[in-house]
Amino acid sequence: MQSKSSASSEAGVSSASAREFRKAVKADLPAILAIYARARKLMAANGNPTQWGSTFPRESVVRDDIKHGRTMLMVDHLGGTDSGSRRPRVSSPANPDGYRTVPAGEGDGSERILAVFALCPGKDPTYATIDGAWLDDDEYVTLHRVASAGLVRGAAHAVFGWVMSRYSNVRVDTHPNNKAMQHVLKSNGFTRCGTIQLIDRPTDTLRIAFQRHDRKAA
Repeated sequence: MQSKSSASSEAGVSSASAREFRKAVKADLPAILAIYARARKLMAANGNPTQWGSTFPRESVVRDDIKHGRTMLMVDHLGGTDSGSRRPRVSSPANPDGYRTVPAGEGDGSERILAVFALCPGKDPTYATIDGAWLDDDEYVTLHRVASAGLVRGAAHAVFGWVMSRYSNVRVDTHPNNKAMQHVLKSNGFTRCGTIQLIDRPTDTLRIAFQRHDRKAA
């Protein structure tokens, strides 16, 4: 599937702010895992404890995403510029949420990871069978494993806006209990197409399937 812009635009600055999008590298793994750990806790606190449970996304999957260039990061360069801002770092028993508070005066303009997601081209085997109907059978990309670092508001909206500005046909799924993501998808123009069953786990496999296809005017 062709993107709406060239591959060189993958590090482009978002129009709303000084945020940028780039591919993740191995060195980003600890921060990414900390963001996912935070997301699991937030999901559980908001009535969705089983979508990612205590293990998803698996570290092996995240490593594979990075290796094959699927993991994308939304970043800015405002690290520590405001007293009380929080930076991702490796979680530990003494620092279970994987973040630390930046003291006043420590601002150095370093990069902050604001959100992480996997952008997967090609047919997703999970989507081969659907209880319902996709909008079409055209080529598409799939968005998986979206999580915010909790440093800025509207991170998920910014992610979907960036993706849809570059890819015209996008599919995504989410848990029935993930009301926040369902709201984000609907408010970003995605259509609920039906339900699918995950194939990478034995239980809690039901997911709601969404798609958005922006067709060029004739």
